[in-house]
Order: sequence, then C-alpha cells, then structure tokens
Amino acid sequence: MSNYIYENNLFKATDGRLETFDYVELHKHKFKLVGRSSQILKLAGKRYSTLQIEQILEGIDEIQKALVFVKHSDSLRSEILKVTIQSDKIFSKKEIQNILKKHLSNLKFELDLKIVKEIKTSSSGKKLAIQ
Repeated sequence: MSNYIYENNLFKATDGRLETFDYVELHKHKFKLVGRSSQILKLAGKRYSTLQIEQILEGIDEIQKALVFVKHSDSLRSEILKVTIQSDKIFSKKEIQNILKKHLSNLKFELDLKIVKEIKTSSSGKKLAIQ
C-alpha cells in the first residue's frame, strides 16, 4: 500500500487516507468493493457528481429544477441515471441523453426520466425526492 498518489503531475502524501466514492469492506490488507455512492455516475472510468449533472440540466432554459440519483445494479457493472425534471416542456429520454452526452461523455448510459410540474424543496431549499 502506497502512502502517495500521483495527481496533477505531483506526488501527494495520503497520510494513510484516500477519498473515494466507493464503499469497501476491509480484510487485513485487502478490500472488497461492495457499493458505490448514489451521488456518483461512473462512465468509462470517469466519475460525475449528480450535482454536476443537475447543474447541466438546470442550465437548459426550459428546465426549472432537476433531481438526479444513480441506481446501481447488484453487480455494480451497470448504473441507471434516475432523472426527474421540473418543466412545462415534455422532453424525451433521447433529448436528455444528448444534452448530457454533450457535456459529460459520448458513451451510452441508461436513463430513467420523469417530468413533473414541481419538485418540492425543504425549508432549507434542499430538493426532495418524489415518492
């Protein structure tokens, strides 16, 4: 196990800690991948935050709010991007995929899309998932 990582053309000390968006089980000096954060989409080795994806969608004039989650399969090999948008315009899955491909990656990814009249927010402004 290394105490250094190579990032931005520099070696950086990790002090024995490294932040990832994966959940692992530690077994002596080995680990087993058991899950991934529901706030990270991984495409072709790159990781994209759901907040980043929400900002891209909310940058579209006809979209007032966006709420994004990532649903992982049991094997962690496939991920579904669950997108809810608040809009008066009806968007197709293909339109949303094309918007995201333009900003993120030109790779295929599965999308579950809901269009609603309102995404409710808490008193602190946090978007609430629709049940």
